[in-house]
Amino acid sequence: LVAQMLANYPVNDRSKEVLVDSYVRSILTSLPAKAVLVVQEPVGFNTDTLVFNFAYLQYVEGIRTDVTIFTNGPVFPLARLGLRLPAGYEHLEPTLQSTVLVHLAWDHFTPLGRPIYTSSPVDYLLGKGFRSYSNGLVFELRTNSDSRVIPKKYFELPHLTSGLMNDISLRTFGVKVAYAQAAYSADQGQLRLERVAILWAITVDPEPFSTEYQTYLNHRAWV
Repeated sequence: LVAQMLANYPVNDRSKEVLVDSYVRSILTSLPAKAVLVVQEPVGFNTDTLVFNFAYLQYVEGIRTDVTIFTNGPVFPLARLGLRLPAGYEHLEPTLQSTVLVHLAWDHFTPLGRPIYTSSPVDYLLGKGFRSYSNGLVFELRTNSDSRVIPKKYFELPHLTSGLMNDISLRTFGVKVAYAQAAYSADQGQLRLERVAILWAITVDPEPFSTEYQTYLNHRAWV
């Protein structure tokens, strides 16, 4: 048994794979005070991975506890906010679930003056009157009539390229970051930087025409 452990440890050692931790920490750091982050990922991306990492940082390490993680699940239950989803929610298509969840957060927190962010762009789901603005990692949700300056770009992921090509799950996170970066450049009209980010994402993306790619295209077309 010891011999097997010694032989297989180098292959299974994940102690230096900190991309997901860096990604989630960077998201929390990038958000303004008392922000609300709606976490509801498209089909094909693991929402639980984000939620559990946010839970660890907030509940265990006490990082950015002023940020409200808004999602449907037992880790961050909506009941703690005095909210509940409408009957039949669990039978809706994933895109409709995202739409309902975002509207619930918007209707509850906007009157309180709290900024709403989403882990993926949702403006193309919500219809006319809304825009999702990337900060390089996540997306601030605003109305079209909101004339505030576009969010500043935040990007601090020193381990972004570490081991990406060897692990599909890590590559998925890297791709997600690249598309968020491309969306930021598109919002700013920086087409050359957008192309650079898109080419990098397509190179790393483990799945042709992935959900992340389609979500980006939907947002880009809406913009």
